[in-house]
Amino acid sequence: GALTLNGVANSVGAIFNGSVSLMGNTTITTTSSPILFARTINGPYSLTVTTGAAAGGSVSIGGVVGGTSLLTGLTVTGPTTISANINTSGAQTYTGAITLASQVALTTLDSDIRINTSLDAQTSGGQSLIVNQGLGTLYVNGTLGGLTKLSSLTITGKADLTYGVS
Repeated sequence: GALTLNGVANSVGAIFNGSVSLMGNTTITTTSSPILFARTINGPYSLTVTTGAAAGGSVSIGGVVGGTSLLTGLTVTGPTTISANINTSGAQTYTGAITLASQVALTTLDSDIRINTSLDAQTSGGQSLIVNQGLGTLYVNGTLGGLTKLSSLTITGKADLTYGVS
């Protein structure tokens, strides 16, 4: 079923099998267990998700984020698998290795998108990335497709690629 989140949750692990609606700015933190969003996540608030780097700590985004109500921002810390499009009105920040499990679009309304580590396809040449940050800037402090190549990369807007694209 559908879930409503609001506030701070510190947990051993967090698995959300239903659609998630944010009713306030929300922070979810685990130390070494997965955080899984199997379905959609909708705003209009910010979401911060943090998992420890210890074995088993990971974030999985399986459903469209901000498809019917944009999140005001998204911050994800920890190894992350993204399987669906992510839409926000504010900034998006990713710290931790990212794996694309399908074709993914990261979209903001004139805000920055920051990828602070690597971003790779799940299978070589199997997944693509579209980044549309309007008047914002895409900041990449890592490599896009360095370990497992993307099938394509489309960036609409300014980009600051500190390490680059393979």
